[in-house]
Amino acid sequence: SILINSSAEAFHHAKKCPEGVEFRMGLTSIKNINSSPPINAQKRIVFVRHGCTYMNEHLSKPGCSWGSPNFSDIFSQELSDECYLDSKLSPQGLQQAKELAKRIQEDPSSDFSFSEVDLFVLSPLTRAIQTYELGILPNLSNRPTPTMALPLAAERLYLISDIGRPRSVLEKDYGDRIDFRSGFRQNSGGTLEETWWFDERLITKTYEEWRPNGENQSYACPGEPDDEFEKRMQDLYQWLSSRKESTIAVVCHWGVINWMLDADFENCEYRIVDFND
Repeated sequence: SILINSSAEAFHHAKKCPEGVEFRMGLTSIKNINSSPPINAQKRIVFVRHGCTYMNEHLSKPGCSWGSPNFSDIFSQELSDECYLDSKLSPQGLQQAKELAKRIQEDPSSDFSFSEVDLFVLSPLTRAIQTYELGILPNLSNRPTPTMALPLAAERLYLISDIGRPRSVLEKDYGDRIDFRSGFRQNSGGTLEETWWFDERLITKTYEEWRPNGENQSYACPGEPDDEFEKRMQDLYQWLSSRKESTIAVVCHWGVINWMLDADFENCEYRIVDFND
């Protein structure tokens, strides 16, 4: 049996070709990208998945699996604010992040140190920021390493847990140590975008529900369609390719990592990959 603890994983395992061949979110997409060779041919990317969240735990409960009949991610305002909107690390996730810090510090077999990272790129979703601050930051040397939030690295918007907080709010909370400006687009008025996650009001076509529906499912918000997520992942790939740094760490999500590597990551798992691979 497969333990599903995120909506991205649920979608991945549920979406099948007619012949029953498992759908691969990113393998074909990367091969089809027409891009120049990376600026730094020796570039390494360190992918880190965030720790367990309140929504991860909710989706693992009996009868609460993503997209099942009668599924809903609509909660009371209090529960939404406390646990599910921009879902934070649960107590289990906080412990996982602390164990990640200990694992990084005490692993004598590893020939990699996070102090080698030239740039940290974080999804602006709170769970990724928390994982970085609890799991990685304690192991960095006194050498300041550029750290930026990048909306391109956010999870595909499946549920209320993938709606973020406004850029200025995040900057107020974390702006003394994380850059919330360089990776954000400017809107037509010349100011930085505040709503950086998928918003169906900003697309030109009529939104059509693509998530499981028709069996009394209800959703708190529209989901990010295939083509929108595909375009964003290609933009992220190109963005990473264009960077001059030798080693970039990306703290992000199952769906993003699966698109990039065609791989499953556990909570707080990390792997170092050569960009050319």
